[in-house]
Amino acid sequence: MVALILFPLILRSQVQLDWLPDAPQPKPHVRLARRTKRAVDKKKLTVAKLNKDRIAITQSVISQFVALLAQVPVQPKGNTSSTKKITKTDQTVTLSFQNTISQPAANLKVALDFLDLNKSVVKTTEVTTDSGGTVQFKVAKFPTMVQCRLEDDGWAIVTPNLSVVALKGSEGDVVASLERDGSRALRFKKAAGGTTPAQSNQTKTVVIHRAFKAPIISVEPTTVQILATSIPDTEVWIGDQMIGKTATDGNLSVRLPAETYPNNGVLLFHHEGKGATLEATQPLPLANLYSPINVSAPSLKLISINELAIPGLNVDINGPIFGRSILAAYGKPVVVAFDPRSHQVPDFSPEEGTVWWSYPTKGLAFRVRNIHVEGQRELQPVVERIRITGNSGGEVAGIAAGEPSSQVESTLGRSDPSFSMKEGTTMSYLEDGITFKADAEKVAWIELRRPIGLIHSGIDTSPVDALTKIYVAPIQGNWQAFPDAAEILSEKLKSITGIELTNDPNDADLHLDLQLGDFKLDTGKTIGIFPDRITDALTLRYRLYEAGESVPEWKTVDGKSEADYRKEVQNGALLFTALEGLTAVVRDPKIRLAIQLAIGISAEEAAENTRKAITKAKSRVGPLALSQALKPIVDDITHGSDVRIRVTEIDRKLEQITLNAGSAQGVTAGTWFSLYNASNPGFHFQVSGYEEHQILAKVTSVSDESCICDLVRVDHFIDGKAREENLETVLKRNMPGDRQDSSALGLLDPTTGLVWAQRVLRVP
Repeated sequence: MVALILFPLILRSQVQLDWLPDAPQPKPHVRLARRTKRAVDKKKLTVAKLNKDRIAITQSVISQFVALLAQVPVQPKGNTSSTKKITKTDQTVTLSFQNTISQPAANLKVALDFLDLNKSVVKTTEVTTDSGGTVQFKVAKFPTMVQCRLEDDGWAIVTPNLSVVALKGSEGDVVASLERDGSRALRFKKAAGGTTPAQSNQTKTVVIHRAFKAPIISVEPTTVQILATSIPDTEVWIGDQMIGKTATDGNLSVRLPAETYPNNGVLLFHHEGKGATLEATQPLPLANLYSPINVSAPSLKLISINELAIPGLNVDINGPIFGRSILAAYGKPVVVAFDPRSHQVPDFSPEEGTVWWSYPTKGLAFRVRNIHVEGQRELQPVVERIRITGNSGGEVAGIAAGEPSSQVESTLGRSDPSFSMKEGTTMSYLEDGITFKADAEKVAWIELRRPIGLIHSGIDTSPVDALTKIYVAPIQGNWQAFPDAAEILSEKLKSITGIELTNDPNDADLHLDLQLGDFKLDTGKTIGIFPDRITDALTLRYRLYEAGESVPEWKTVDGKSEADYRKEVQNGALLFTALEGLTAVVRDPKIRLAIQLAIGISAEEAAENTRKAITKAKSRVGPLALSQALKPIVDDITHGSDVRIRVTEIDRKLEQITLNAGSAQGVTAGTWFSLYNASNPGFHFQVSGYEEHQILAKVTSVSDESCICDLVRVDHFIDGKAREENLETVLKRNMPGDRQDSSALGLLDPTTGLVWAQRVLRVP
């Protein structure tokens, strides 16, 4: 009995390592100094309590030991020496992955790198998280460290330094590796496992299961998924990067790095179809890391024609088509002219100033206008529109006249149908650059309203800045004979419409440095007391450059103005001498008075009139010479700023044009523009040193984004007396001498994209 009690006590220390809690320590014996009845009774109570505690501990040890033995089959007597006991430890570590919104990260590919004590990878295992976002792996020996890596490019561990799991010590203590000391202990539990039945001469195996659960590893998406939908084989772009192409079902799934996702971006859908290029844009929604972003392309619209086949037409695709090319290719046409008495012309509706050249057998027609072409004395016919009227006239993006009208939108994308009394139902593309007329579900005709090159590239109608800011440095130099020169130059620059002088060089578009160079005043001969002519010859030096660019070398310009009074001074001197001679020749004062009355002037008056004329001429000569020298400088400013604006409308009856720039772009009333048909000036003009004749557009009314201009004939003269004259005549219809090359009739249709205006700076 004693052996039975002591045997579990002997084994207790070995069993308790894995299974039992530490037993309470026995209380020390109480020594009594004196044996009194009361003390004896107290000792009896204490001994009884100790015996009771020992019995309880022993019973607990026995019950646990019996429970352990119950798991091991009793071996038959005589065979106990043949039974071997092996204890195995099965240790499992569970890792849990959650996203930043506390959802399990399911189906996440994870790589487990097993490290040695030097943190070198000795083995790598690839696993995938289950629906609960967990993975498990077994550890056979200690110490062990495991580093987690995500194999999915769309995810990242929020805190990578917490993804290392370390198992240390024989008991398999598990701790998470922190940033410094890794002292944070993981939760773990130990559970007894089953045993393998032991027969004679067999091995008995006891499996001890330890399950360790590491703290949750937080992961986050690193990409944004876009699900785009459009017609099949459509490229999808963000900025200058193509992110993919839709499949045959019209869908595209792509992931973008979250750090580069443009929250204010735009998706561009680009489709290269049969003979045509279609595009559409759609704003991108804000990034969502946990849900796909669905974007459906709007209806794609035509942006350019890739195939244009017109038999026999071989012209410059970027410029106007001249009538001589049409005549050479197709011969003499049937001409349909504009008839102001009829608003309805069969098949064709010419505008005033145009005719239609029709080639019925060729399936083609051309609307033609006669305009001024630089270098040609006579007006030249230029094509404004090409119309394909029959199947033999060619194709646009594979579409010919006579084919089903439904083919237009299926090939070129959706168009806004329109209706006009002249043309009926039409479908227009590329800002009216191409128009299809639908008639009885067939394409009646196809019309190209711009040069082929501009149909490909389109027309830029965005307003441009028409105000040039100039910083003028303090004018250097001094002319003692012309002390007001610097002030006059400054005032002339300030009064030029179209530029603004600024005192801030950092706010300027252009910088202008001016120096007063040589100055020479020539008064000619003196007859009596008067000079017979006054000539100012002067030189200005200047440097004009854009802000931020290197300063160029100085340029030199000359100005000259002359007032020639030789004849007047000579005649005045003779008259003065004659009148003065009357005193000596005619002594009778009555006769002398009668002669003076007959002449109508006295000697004093003759001298005063001549003096006044010479004085006025002298005051005009200097500023005119400055103006002459300033003109080439202003021309440089014009070319340096090079403001070109699109003509959007032409009112040929009122002789007015509309430009697509207004007060928002710095256009003000009084701004001047010259007009062009492609590279040709819209009108004849003549400019010389002392005479100018031009037809310009002068701004009369301005709105925010547009302005209206009158066509004005400008005549400028400087005569030999240094007298200046400016005449401005607003052109009106049916003026005497009105011709097509000097009116709005000489400007092409603005829808051709060939009519534009260039700002002109005029020295006052």
